[in-house]
Amino acid sequence: MQKAFVWAAVAVLGLGFAARAEEQAGFKGDPYTLNTCVVSGEPLGSMGEPVVHVQDGRDIKFCCSGCTPKFNADPAKYLAKIDAAMIADQKPHYPLTTDLVTGEALPADDKVLDIVHFNRMVRLGSQKSVQAFMKDPETHLAKLNAAVIAKQEATYPIDKCIVSGEKLGATDKIQAVYANRLVQFCCDNCAADFVKTPAKYLEMLEKGEAPKAGSAPHEQHGEHEGHAEHK
Repeated sequence: MQKAFVWAAVAVLGLGFAARAEEQAGFKGDPYTLNTCVVSGEPLGSMGEPVVHVQDGRDIKFCCSGCTPKFNADPAKYLAKIDAAMIADQKPHYPLTTDLVTGEALPADDKVLDIVHFNRMVRLGSQKSVQAFMKDPETHLAKLNAAVIAKQEATYPIDKCIVSGEKLGATDKIQAVYANRLVQFCCDNCAADFVKTPAKYLEMLEKGEAPKAGSAPHEQHGEHEGHAEHK
């Protein structure tokens, strides 16, 4: 059986393009990318706006306020459930068959150490690699981000911004990594909007669907600029 670990340390998100939204939310690393509440099992949004909870810098979302005290009563139990779900979700997209730290081939699957680091799954081959990763997570995650982009860019399923639906430029698009997936945006505002409801956009990306142009939430407030070159 694979081993999963939770580590509380600062990590970078993607390539840093959506930092503004993260700072506002108070969490570090990747946003909560699952589409269900870990406490109730209900889909997020099924009981109104999801409740945002930050646990030691880690972003978590619940379906309602009633789930927060249940989580707080036994956070280790629910974090373990989140980790298992995130490993199952992110593993198919993981780009490397080598240890992120050493570059050596990963051992047999049941020997790999799957770390969930601020909602990002990382696969390592030994406890020594885990310790090395934790000494400098930003450097190692930058390597992982680059590997995700290198592997997924050529087969990226849409040619439009996943948030606004605007046509992406060949050279001026923003590339970020969430849940070990490449995500492309036309502007920083769209990257910030993505972080608010990432599960919604990741599901669209999995299906190869793009929204209609002009559908970004921030466009309603006149905050979408610089798209002339994308058309």
